[in-house]
Amino acid sequence: MIKNLTHRGKGLALASGVFSFLLLISGIAQNEFPTVVVVGHPPAEISPDLATQQSLFSRYAGAATIVEPGDFTLSRGSYLSDYIRFVPGVLVTAAQGSEDTQISIRGSGNLENDTIAGTELVVDGIPINQADGEAYLQDLDLNSVKFAEVYRGADAFRFGGITLGGSINFITYTGRDLPSPFNIRLSGGSFGFTEQSFQVGWASGPWDLYAAGIDHTLEGFRDWSQENYQKFAARSVTG
Repeated sequence: MIKNLTHRGKGLALASGVFSFLLLISGIAQNEFPTVVVVGHPPAEISPDLATQQSLFSRYAGAATIVEPGDFTLSRGSYLSDYIRFVPGVLVTAAQGSEDTQISIRGSGNLENDTIAGTELVVDGIPINQADGEAYLQDLDLNSVKFAEVYRGADAFRFGGITLGGSINFITYTGRDLPSPFNIRLSGGSFGFTEQSFQVGWASGPWDLYAAGIDHTLEGFRDWSQENYQKFAARSVTG
C-alpha cells in the first residue's frame, strides 16, 4: 500500500511539473517583449581635451589621476620621470638619470631591472607593450603628450587585463589643439645633455595634421652611459 502511494505521489508531482512548465511556455508565448537596441557611440574626438577629461575624472570613483604637462615643460622635460613624478602610488626610477626607466604602481613591477613591466603603457587608447608585457619608452615621444591619465590597480582593466599594477594612457596633441602652429624647444644641462625638439600643427575643416621631432644627446656621468637618438612622429586625421 505504501509503495502504491509513493508511486502515485511521484506521478502527481511529475504531472504537476509538466503542467506548470506548459503554462509558463504559454505565458511567454503570449507576452510580447519590447525590442532592445544597443548602439555604441565612438568618442567624439580621438584626442580629447584636458578640460573635458578633468570634468569626467571629477565624477570618477576609481583610483585615477590626470597629469598635466606643466611640471614636464618647466623642468628638464626629457624623461618619464620628469612627467609623472608626483602621482600618488606611482614610483618612477631611471638608471643614471636616463631613458631606461622603471615604473612601479602600488608595488607592481618593483623587482624588474630597468624595465617597465607590470604596467601597461597606452597611447591614445592603443597599448604599446610588447607580447611579454614589457614596454619601452623608445616608442614614445613625450614632447607630443598633451596630458596623461594614470589608472591604478583594477581601474586599468578598461585597457585590458594583462597587467596588475595599472596603466598610463598618454593623450597626444593634434594639429587642432596645439597651443601654437609651430613650437621649438631647446634644452641643455650637465654631462653633455642637449635636446632640440619641434612641433608643427595645422587644421582646416575635416583635415588635421601634426608632426613632431626630437634630437637627444647625453654623454653621461660614467662610461657606457651615453644616449644619442632621434624621434619623429606624425599623424593625419580627416573626417
